[in-house]
Amino acid sequence: MTRRKSSNKARKTKPMKPAKRAKASPRGEPAKVKPARGRTSKPERARARGAAKRAGAPRAGGARPGAPGVHPRARRSSRASGAREQIAIDGPAGAGKSTAARLLAAALGYIYVDSGAMYRAVGLAAKRRGIDPDDAAAVARLVPAVTLSADATGTHVHLADEDVTGLIRAPDAGAWASRVAAHPRVRTRLLAQQRALAAKGGVVMDGRDIGTVVLPRAGCKFFLTASTDERARRRHAEDGGGSNSDLASTRAEIEARDRRDRERATAPLVAAADAIAIDTSDLTPEEVVARMLEAVRARARP
Repeated sequence: MTRRKSSNKARKTKPMKPAKRAKASPRGEPAKVKPARGRTSKPERARARGAAKRAGAPRAGGARPGAPGVHPRARRSSRASGAREQIAIDGPAGAGKSTAARLLAAALGYIYVDSGAMYRAVGLAAKRRGIDPDDAAAVARLVPAVTLSADATGTHVHLADEDVTGLIRAPDAGAWASRVAAHPRVRTRLLAQQRALAAKGGVVMDGRDIGTVVLPRAGCKFFLTASTDERARRRHAEDGGGSNSDLASTRAEIEARDRRDRERATAPLVAAADAIAIDTSDLTPEEVVARMLEAVRARARP
């Protein structure tokens, strides 16, 4: 057996090259040096992703809608999605709410809901039964008999099984409605019906507390008003006209109703903070609706 001769020569090793120094830039600033590559652990990568998400960094495949730096037109908007909105119109008696609401609903292909019809029906029920309209408990018991429905033909009101849509337009129905509407229990019980009719959108609803109480999140809100003299003239003409003494009486009734509506403790007549105010004193119904349409369409633009 022969032994291998061990070499006495030491293994040759290559000398290590000195690290390259970063060259200084012409301005004397140190040059950028690429960081050394290396693999990170899973926990580190998870922490990095969480930090990026909290900072609002864009996801792979594109920035998230609404993130900083995204063009406004790239953001998703319910207004531009073609969704059918809720439109609220409030104002005092004689301001032209009902006429404007009907025309606006027709122009948009929406359903018109006259919320005041419900209070007129309750007032009619109280009058028929000889109930004092200021008796809150007795009036509240009449509410379950009132039902409101709305379709393309308009708003329909039933008192028990009787259709009273035409009867609630009598000249004295408004005064009775204003008195029974002052009771919180009456308003609370009718509120659910009003909101149910507007739940699916595509509705124009008018009243005195629509934008503030019934539909506080309505897409568009309007508050119509007019001078007392003009509102009295309109209401006087609706009632068939007559002598100057009748006009003075109509003006006094409107002023009295304004006080009741504005001073009641529950849901008083007041413009919503985000409502668009329109003085209709010197405007035709078509001019009023033209302004409202402009506002609705402006909101729908992306």
